[in-house]
Amino acid sequence: MGSKLSTRLQSNEDINISALSGMVPINDNTWLIDSGASRHMTGIRNHLTHFVEKETHLHVVLGDDARYNVRGVGTSTFQLDSDMQLKLEEVLYLPEMKRNLVSTSALEDKGYKITFSEGRVLAWHKDSHISSSKVIGVRENSLYRLTIKPFQALLHDTISLSELWHRRLAHIHYRALPALGKMVTGLPEIQIQHKGVCKGCALGKNVKGSFPSSDNRSKEILDLIHSDVCGPMTVASLNGYLYYVLFIDDHSRKTWIYFLKNKDGVLAKFQEFKAQIEN
Repeated sequence: MGSKLSTRLQSNEDINISALSGMVPINDNTWLIDSGASRHMTGIRNHLTHFVEKETHLHVVLGDDARYNVRGVGTSTFQLDSDMQLKLEEVLYLPEMKRNLVSTSALEDKGYKITFSEGRVLAWHKDSHISSSKVIGVRENSLYRLTIKPFQALLHDTISLSELWHRRLAHIHYRALPALGKMVTGLPEIQIQHKGVCKGCALGKNVKGSFPSSDNRSKEILDLIHSDVCGPMTVASLNGYLYYVLFIDDHSRKTWIYFLKNKDGVLAKFQEFKAQIEN
């Protein structure tokens, strides 16, 4: 059950929480989307990664005059039902707080546009269109709740030191890591804490199978034509082309290339190529 919350300023920095009232199931993993909060906030330490514990003069006072002190700042990351990964930075940690709040203004400061429409909260990057928006929350009674996938609510940093430095040092062998501290200064003491196979190492050692060689060649020109379409390119040409299609004669290896603005123009280019070689 939600309770009515209101705040007043208790420091030289504005930290606001809008009035929250309504009937919605609340637990430790419930995050409420608040258009009146000026910062993201949580009372659950386990929700935060990259956590920096620090004493500040900032605190929030709610409607019942309870004073919540800010004890640190961290980051929270969520996998949403829309498959969007939402990363909240500079989340305030208030141990006595019983709510987890997502600030829409803080999201806007990070480059998102937010809108409330038909019981949903939509988010999209400011440089894109609303048609690319993702649902990040839904309305439950009078409150809006962040839509988090079950069992994937939070992504924690659980990587070990040995795994971290294995990746940083271009996937050096794990057994070489403890000896590095004797060779250079500034490295932490690293113990081997690796189980299984490193996915990156395994992929890097994979060898792509080659096509079998063949001496077969068509006997006459234009008996056999090979074709391939390439694109889209990351940057369009000066004339706006993003694709090209190749036609290669198997006998002579002569190649024709046609540039395309859209992939659906391949058939027209083939018809043009066919008319050209038949004349």
